[in-house]
Amino acid sequence: IVEEKEGTEEDRFCKWCKTFQKVGSYLPKVRYIALTREERYLLPEWKAYFKLPKLGTIYLLSEENLNLVNSLYGERRIYIPNVGWVDWGKLKRELKIFKLNATDIEENPNPLGFKFICQAVPSLKGNFENLKPLLEEEREENAEWEEGEIIPFTVLEKLSLGDKKLGYFKADVDNLGLIFMAGIRNYTFSRIATLSRMLELFFTLYTDRLLRDLKGELLKGDYKEREEVKYLKEVESVVYTVFSGGDDLFLIAPWNVAVKTATLIRQKFGEYTCRNSTFGMSAGLGFFKGHFPVRLASDITDNLESKAKQKVSENGRKDKIALWDTVLEWKELSELEEKAFKLLKELENGNLSRSLLYRLYIRLKAIKDTTKEDSVKRKEELYRFIPYFYYQLARNVKGGELQKELEEIFINPQSEELVNLESGLVFLAYLLMLSRDLKKTKGVRSDAIPL
Repeated sequence: IVEEKEGTEEDRFCKWCKTFQKVGSYLPKVRYIALTREERYLLPEWKAYFKLPKLGTIYLLSEENLNLVNSLYGERRIYIPNVGWVDWGKLKRELKIFKLNATDIEENPNPLGFKFICQAVPSLKGNFENLKPLLEEEREENAEWEEGEIIPFTVLEKLSLGDKKLGYFKADVDNLGLIFMAGIRNYTFSRIATLSRMLELFFTLYTDRLLRDLKGELLKGDYKEREEVKYLKEVESVVYTVFSGGDDLFLIAPWNVAVKTATLIRQKFGEYTCRNSTFGMSAGLGFFKGHFPVRLASDITDNLESKAKQKVSENGRKDKIALWDTVLEWKELSELEEKAFKLLKELENGNLSRSLLYRLYIRLKAIKDTTKEDSVKRKEELYRFIPYFYYQLARNVKGGELQKELEEIFINPQSEELVNLESGLVFLAYLLMLSRDLKKTKGVRSDAIPL
């Protein structure tokens, strides 16, 4: 929300945007949250707070803040600057403190319970020597970066493999209203609450742990021998959580990490729901530069998610993901991701060229764009693509085994069209972005891809 007035971009933010910006900078660092109906009680040390009119005040507390509360435990009256003497017993009764993402509250006299939230963000870790040159470009001279600060999106994109872009991932559970209405036998408040709490648990605590553990998997896998691994080691998490809770989430990450995160979350959600086919998940995944406006990127990703929901299978299921204006089954995307990393090695070894991939991409994209409303013409063009495809393979691909792998990706004798148009386009776009700027490859840059 931006006010219509002159000034710097920061000056033009409304008060709620400024509040959320402040809360967002503190939230990853705090371990407790405190709620009170009173607005007049404020300890000077409690700097992270925001007021909700007629509802009270929410405080974000660090370990030091809670220690201050504990040191006052047992006191009858305390003096608060600018407030005066306050009945501490009354204040303590009104102050409801909850521990975040941990349940070990029995030894502490103050927290009344615990609350789970997804706090994973790409904050700085250690002395971050490798990231410092990138960070200095984003801040004025003499402004020091500190451990725990969240890196800007223009730096986060540089942690991507290949093309330096961010992936915006939005997803939610399909048909949740129908599940609540018709999926519970012996309809009771307790069963409704239990289902709601269990879904909330997945999108808060479980997702938070999943995103934090993902970095370790990337260090041992995709980033193991890549130059970007030095940056990865200097952040707590590779994924920025915009929100995650209830039945949906919105995450931002380096584009290749966003793809991996998407397939991983869907896989874990399937395990969490015991492979119950009723619980599907639809998602949108968009790719943007770090300086692209977040609101616009969010809207575009919303449209992709809506497109995924609109494509319903014959069995009535949604449960798909839309990316690059294409809707795929989750399993398809996971398999294409695995194949792309395998063929990346062939690009590095010089057995495969990016120029070939680009020619195939342009040909398939033209077929898709020019035959959207004409299924007959679409089949004709795809049939013509087949000899073109084999001609390109014969001239440009070294090794029969590699030719066979590419044939399995693009040619499908069991389908009516004989060519995997949609999945083939996603595979090519993914591999072209992944292989951008590889030292041993020749051909077009991925910014030439009309995505």
